[in-house]
Amino acid sequence: MSLYKRIIGFWALLLLGACGFEPVYAPSTSTNSVRNNFDLSAPTDRGTYQFYHNLKGQISDNPQAQYALSYTISQSATNAATDADGKSHRGVLKGSLAYRITRKINGETVKTGNVKGFTSYSALASSVASDAAGRDATKRLMKILSDNLVDELMMVAAKGEI
Repeated sequence: MSLYKRIIGFWALLLLGACGFEPVYAPSTSTNSVRNNFDLSAPTDRGTYQFYHNLKGQISDNPQAQYALSYTISQSATNAATDADGKSHRGVLKGSLAYRITRKINGETVKTGNVKGFTSYSALASSVASDAAGRDATKRLMKILSDNLVDELMMVAAKGEI
C-alpha cells in the first residue's frame, strides 16, 4: 500500500510540474515588475495612512514608475450581536476599495476594479476599550484591503494587462 501511495504521489507531482504552474510571488516571474512599477496616491487620513503603509510594505512607491495607482476607500460600521436592551456587543466594519491604474505617460486608464473586506470587534467593554478595539479593527481592515489589492495586482500582471 505504501509503494502505491508513493507512485501516485510521484505522478501527481510530475503532472503538476508539467502543467505550466508558475508561482505568483517568485522573483523571476512576470509579476515581479509590479513591486516597483507604481506611483501610489498619498494618504489623506488615519485609515488611508494605514492602508498606504501596508501597501508600501509590499509594493514600492516609485515616483518614476510607469503607472499611477489611485484609490478611494469607503468604510461602514454596523452593530451586531445586540441584546434585548438594544446594546450592541460587537461591531462589524466593512470596507471597499475602488482602484484605478493609469499610464503616467498619457493618462490612459489601464485597469479599474474593487476589492472588499470586513472585520469585527468587541464593543462590550468600556467606551475607551471599545474605541481602541474599533481603531484596531480599522487597522486590520486596511491590512486586509491592501493584501487583497496586491493579490489583484499580481493577477492583473500575470494576465499581462499591465
